[in-house]
Amino acid sequence: MLSGMGAVFRDYDNDGLPDVLVTQLPLQPYVVFHNDSRGVFSAQELEAGCGTRDGYGARVQVNGQVRFATATGSYLSSNDKRLHFGLGSAVTADVEIRWPSGIHQVLRGVKADQFLVVEESALP
Repeated sequence: MLSGMGAVFRDYDNDGLPDVLVTQLPLQPYVVFHNDSRGVFSAQELEAGCGTRDGYGARVQVNGQVRFATATGSYLSSNDKRLHFGLGSAVTADVEIRWPSGIHQVLRGVKADQFLVVEESALP
C-alpha cells in the first residue's frame, strides 16, 4: 500500500509523456510511475519578456486543450514548467498564448512530437 505525501508531474526522460513521482510517509523511498503510453505530443516552454520570466499565469491553448503556465503542484512539490498536450494522431498543432502582459500570440502549424520554447512577442 502506498501512503503518498506529495506528487510531482514531470517528464523525467524527455519523451514527451509526463511521469509522476510520489513521496511517501513515513520517510519511505519515493515511487516513480513511468508513463510509457504512445501518442503524438506537443510541449511548450514559455519565456516571457514582461512579468515573470517563465510566463507563469499565461493561458495556452493547443488544438482546443487549455493549460495555464504554473509550476505549482502538490504538497512541497513543484511540477515541470513545460506544458504538455496530447495531440492524438495530429501531426501539427495551433498554439494560442495569452500572456499575463496582455499580449496575444498565435502559432499555426507547429510540428508535433517536439519541445518548443516560445518567447513572448513584443507586439500586443
